[in-house]
Amino acid sequence: IAPPAILTCVTSQVTVDASASTQTGNLTYVWTGPGIISGQGTLQLGVNTPGTYLLQVTNNANGCTDDATVVVNQDIVAPVAQAGTDVLINCFSPTGSLGSATNPSGAGFTLVWSTTGGNFTSATNIPTVTIDQSGTYQLLITNTQNGCTDTDDVLVSADFTPPTVDAGPTTELTCVMTSAVLQGTGSTGGIYTYFWTTNGGNILSGGNTLTPVINSDGDYNLLITNTQNGCTANDNVNITQSADVPIALAGQP
Repeated sequence: IAPPAILTCVTSQVTVDASASTQTGNLTYVWTGPGIISGQGTLQLGVNTPGTYLLQVTNNANGCTDDATVVVNQDIVAPVAQAGTDVLINCFSPTGSLGSATNPSGAGFTLVWSTTGGNFTSATNIPTVTIDQSGTYQLLITNTQNGCTDTDDVLVSADFTPPTVDAGPTTELTCVMTSAVLQGTGSTGGIYTYFWTTNGGNILSGGNTLTPVINSDGDYNLLITNTQNGCTANDNVNITQSADVPIALAGQP
């Protein structure tokens, strides 16, 4: 019996070839084994299960027999694909890494990444990839020796929602109203921080609140930061100083 092919994920059945056995005379061929699907009584046996197969050839003219066995082996060991754990991208981390360095690669394996709704920023035939959009990502690994495959999915979520911000209405400082409280509005809650800066003006107090006190004309900028996703938003307000100042002239004595 010739050495048979190996059962794999691609080759689900093989032929056991015993054509080297005696073929002339009044002969009977009887096979035994765990997975015979065709060819019983012939020298070409179809099988779909690994194991030991025995062929008994009987010469019906004299009752003499001879036996031979062959082992059909199987290789259906699949690779293990690891797409990684779910990822959140945001303004702190606008890109993410998927996969694992332990994914099988090199000769004997092919790797194919695909996505629904996402976007890759690296090659898609490597163990680990980088991405910059939310979506579902899938890794398919194929063992090219036996055709066995494995897939794994990972979900990437995104949070790029910026805060709302309004630096408030403009106002005018005068000789009577020498300071003012800016009326900033925007996102509120424990996850937001506020930071005022100025070009030409002066902040007396409250620079980390929505309503700082100022006492000079200039441009004022309010920056609001979401400390959970790192996203920011800003807005400007211009504060003026009244130019309608009276002039006193005592005149000549």
